[in-house]
Amino acid sequence: MNLSIVMPAYNEAENLPGMLAALDDFIASADCEVEVIVVDDGSVDNSGRILSVEAQRRPWLKTITMPRNMGMGAALRRGTASATQPLVAWVMADRSDRLDDLCEMRRRLLAGADLVVGSRAAPGGGYGDFVGAKAWGSWLFSQFARRLLGLPISDSTNAFRAFRREVFAELHLLRDDFAISIEMVAQAAAHGRRIEQTPTIYAARRQGVTHFRIVRMGAIYLFLTLRAWISRLYRRDHGATGGP
Repeated sequence: MNLSIVMPAYNEAENLPGMLAALDDFIASADCEVEVIVVDDGSVDNSGRILSVEAQRRPWLKTITMPRNMGMGAALRRGTASATQPLVAWVMADRSDRLDDLCEMRRRLLAGADLVVGSRAAPGGGYGDFVGAKAWGSWLFSQFARRLLGLPISDSTNAFRAFRREVFAELHLLRDDFAISIEMVAQAAAHGRRIEQTPTIYAARRQGVTHFRIVRMGAIYLFLTLRAWISRLYRRDHGATGGP
């Protein structure tokens, strides 16, 4: 099955040339057809100009420009809605070193998984330069979500993942921010979808990571997890299936 790579880009002018060069190598060695959809999420640097020029050189590259900065979740949803291949992967613009992991993620999808998450907490994975309180907070929350929701993965906050396009269509995700990562996992579990993980070494975003943002995202993650847990209890007590 062929693959669509969706990549949000907000002020990524510094990272795009290296990522596109890495994608050249990845696509040249891939045993399937690959399209790349980069969503310019209202960048105010040279990201838009770089993408416009590079799209002329690379037939596999498609670009979408958001009217303003609407958030990573909104960009991922928009890019996924434009994907034409049956398998989709989310990749961040500053993590070209993780493209090799896509081969294993695609293999697991072909073997029957519906959603594959790159796990920094799985054996063989790691948090790279995502260290200190931020790494511990992400790990602790993921363990909390895993136990509360019965998730089969050890890292639910990482947005590096691959999935079947028809599975995404049934989830009706609404988050406009990075919390779309836990929203997606919680809904996929609620729909009884097969979720797997692969080890990855993934780093923190190099921009926009403040203590206030970390606390805010932690609160949102907690709210979404508790809401999914309550919904799960309701479905169990009322014999319902599916839902958020």
